[in-house]
Amino acid sequence: MSSIGCDCALVWDARAATRMAPRVARLVAKELGRVTAWRDQQTRPFQDLARQYLP
Repeated sequence: MSSIGCDCALVWDARAATRMAPRVARLVAKELGRVTAWRDQQTRPFQDLARQYLP
């Protein structure tokens, strides 16, 4: 999901990045006129990646 801009937050705080990912995806989807399915397709892979950074 780095395409929606959470990757910098991931480096600093994976837990916070995981929590904010759905909100960021919602905002970007709205701006781009995308549907819920697109938002989910962006969020899931990012959250999977973020889990690898959690202790």
